[in-house]
Amino acid sequence: MARASGKANWNERICRVGGCPRPTRARDRLCRSHTAHRRTRLDLSVEAWLELPSVRPLVSFGDCRVASCVRAADGRRGLCGAHDMRWAEHRQSCPDADFDVWAAVNGPAGVDHIVVLKGLPARVQRELLVMVQQRTDEGLRTFLTDVRYLPGLLRARRAGTVFDLAGVKSTDFRPTAGALLRTTLRTVRCAPCGAHRALRTVHARQRAGRR
Repeated sequence: MARASGKANWNERICRVGGCPRPTRARDRLCRSHTAHRRTRLDLSVEAWLELPSVRPLVSFGDCRVASCVRAADGRRGLCGAHDMRWAEHRQSCPDADFDVWAAVNGPAGVDHIVVLKGLPARVQRELLVMVQQRTDEGLRTFLTDVRYLPGLLRARRAGTVFDLAGVKSTDFRPTAGALLRTTLRTVRCAPCGAHRALRTVHARQRAGRR
């Protein structure tokens, strides 16, 4: 018997069919498959439909295949709803686009209030964290929009280190982000080895906690 379920992370609602891990974009808070099933019994209220023995949880499609995405996939293509639309739009302008390359460099969706480092190489993540920590220690203001801008550039260029952006023209950057990049390069270059070792320890503990 189905029961209403809770809310997923990152502003994402999961299907209200109890135990179904798939996300939903529908007003009735059902995943795509359950929405299709629901349409076969519109004579019932949603609450009555949820009581039907045939309404059962489905298997998850897993995480979105976009490397930076923190959402669950909602279809067999393996993309969340937002990235599914982005990919469709991209294919319209670039019919021969390579999906794996696109998924590797595309940015996260629906997370404007946080900075997502997921999908970036571990070294790049450490370098950005060193910069933020150093600026915090010095009491400097760091704008969220600029911190989010740098990972986007690093993803787009598939950079293995922030120093891969050192040769990029300043005119190619948002002015404040360009200044932050220069600060990042200087900070990482001068950061003591102990800071990098401490961040590597944090990452190791985080990975161990996810196992």
